[in-house]
Amino acid sequence: MKYAVLWLLMSIIMTTSVSAGVTLEGTRIIFDAERLSQSVLVVNTNDYDVVVQSWVDNGDLDNQPESAIAPVITKPALFTLKTGQSQVIQLVNVNQVPIQSEQLYWLNLYELPPVQAAGVDKIVLTMQTQYKLFYRYMAMTVPNEKLAQLLTLSEITQDGKYFLSIRNNSSVHINLAGIGIDGHSLDKFERVISPNGYQMISLESSIKNPKVTLDIIDDSGAVFTLSKSLSTL
Repeated sequence: MKYAVLWLLMSIIMTTSVSAGVTLEGTRIIFDAERLSQSVLVVNTNDYDVVVQSWVDNGDLDNQPESAIAPVITKPALFTLKTGQSQVIQLVNVNQVPIQSEQLYWLNLYELPPVQAAGVDKIVLTMQTQYKLFYRYMAMTVPNEKLAQLLTLSEITQDGKYFLSIRNNSSVHINLAGIGIDGHSLDKFERVISPNGYQMISLESSIKNPKVTLDIIDDSGAVFTLSKSLSTL
């Protein structure tokens, strides 16, 4: 989930919160590419009413809703949510082209609170929250217990420097929450590995223990850990 804060009016005095007030049930969406539509529920947890704009795109925060390109559109795209109220958003499948692997898009929820008093200098703080939307055929789904079989881990040396290579041999994205090597955790790595893609992670030294642990976020948003031995190249 990603957030963007946008300032609309400059003022002298403000009282704001940077937490998203319009929230989705869950942290991600798995969209079945064979379905015509599916729904998600959003709730306004703010103590004030908001206007919400929703759309699906590739995740670029500079995108505008009218220029978004994605296989899924939202209905309604614009609505008002009173404080504490919920709203069902229909995600409608408009794709007509078969896909070979899972695709990653983002559901955007842009919330705009009302200006309470005209003529009063204030800051109006808007919030744009993004949720991952994984678009795939359900036949592509890989159970947690079988994922290790579809990953290839190896140590690579280039110009005297050491790297951990993680190759994703599946048709779905791998969402990493953590990587453990030789009893310590790595902190610099890409969080998502694309289908049939890989990433190279810089290491300070050669790996001593051939067992590497990966913390992976599954479809439900839960984290599970798997242990994988390095492959010999």
